[in-house]
Amino acid sequence: MNSRSAKRLKRYGKRLRKRVKRSARRLNRRAYYPVYAFFILLFGWAVAFPHSFGDFVWRYYWGPVVADAAGHSVAGISEGYNPVSSLTYGIALILSLYLIYLLFKRRGVVLDGSLMLALSPLIISGAVARVLEDGSVFGTPSAYLFISPIIYLWLGALGLFLVLYSEFLERRERFEALILCSLPYFIILRFLWFLVNTSKIPEDPAYFLPVTGAFFVLHIYFVKRRDYEMSSSVFLYSMYVLSVFSFYALMRFGTARYPAELLVIPSVAAVISAAIYVLARFLDGRVKNAHIFLRPENLAILFAHSLDGSATWTGMSFFGYGEKHVLPSIMVAHTGSALIFLVSKVLLALVAIYLLDVSFKGYMKNRNIVGLTKFTIIVLGLGPGIRDMLRISLGV
Repeated sequence: MNSRSAKRLKRYGKRLRKRVKRSARRLNRRAYYPVYAFFILLFGWAVAFPHSFGDFVWRYYWGPVVADAAGHSVAGISEGYNPVSSLTYGIALILSLYLIYLLFKRRGVVLDGSLMLALSPLIISGAVARVLEDGSVFGTPSAYLFISPIIYLWLGALGLFLVLYSEFLERRERFEALILCSLPYFIILRFLWFLVNTSKIPEDPAYFLPVTGAFFVLHIYFVKRRDYEMSSSVFLYSMYVLSVFSFYALMRFGTARYPAELLVIPSVAAVISAAIYVLARFLDGRVKNAHIFLRPENLAILFAHSLDGSATWTGMSFFGYGEKHVLPSIMVAHTGSALIFLVSKVLLALVAIYLLDVSFKGYMKNRNIVGLTKFTIIVLGLGPGIRDMLRISLGV
């Protein structure tokens, strides 16, 4: 090793030590002590009373996942969410969003409208993947990976990887970006093939290799022109993921059993969103804060949750589907009509928009906090809505 390499290695060592010390100081903050205490108690419970801990995890977390994959109750545990799991997943979601916010802040990534749009094919991919699992395409243990909340974990990790890698590419020189832009396509392809290795549909290189080549050539075109932004790169990667899952869906289902629902369900959501938009345009200047319902991201929230409500109402009222979530099931049971779910979803979307843009505006001045929150709300409506719509139309 020459002196130049030794100096560079020493410099990297100093940087690493500084980062470790900085991280240790952050972890030593008193605000984190309750979190540490919680995990210590959890670990102590698992060690001291393993049988009780295992029963708890099975009853409230893992059992519903196994039952969902089996399509029926298993050992007295039915599929769907329960109050304990709903609360736990909600807390985990909030903590995850905070960590992503810190990471984006450190990397200088802003989750604006263009990046949200670029990630939208990934949301649709999750819905298509869930429909494939509903159609019994996957055998165990792969089927567990396509059941919520597990599917949200790896899809969220994949989306985070695509955003950070695209941000990394944007900082590279043109020749370096030309070489490195191809890497995620092969990683995604190998990753998705691993997930579906127990599927009833064989892998087909005759489809995947030309599609991979086409996306790669398109990506090279944008890199060579050097006029693309990070969101363009994320969009191409997300579309590639969607193309893989769409291929499996086409091979499994062929044609839709109720194709009209692919038009009717989103049309209901579009009419509701358009009506609110027109009303907001009329009230703009006459009623304070009416303009917030004209913003594109807020209209996306309205459409996403109207779509979810429309699909749930249609499925429960006309096709005999049920509801897995706790609160909607109680609402439908008390009112006797699934229409209450559509009405409540629209009202909740309106309330969420008002709270974010008016009531909490002073506390949410950071663009990433607002962007992450709104994007999460869109995902929580659009993902289940597209999945339910596809299930109804395909007769799954």
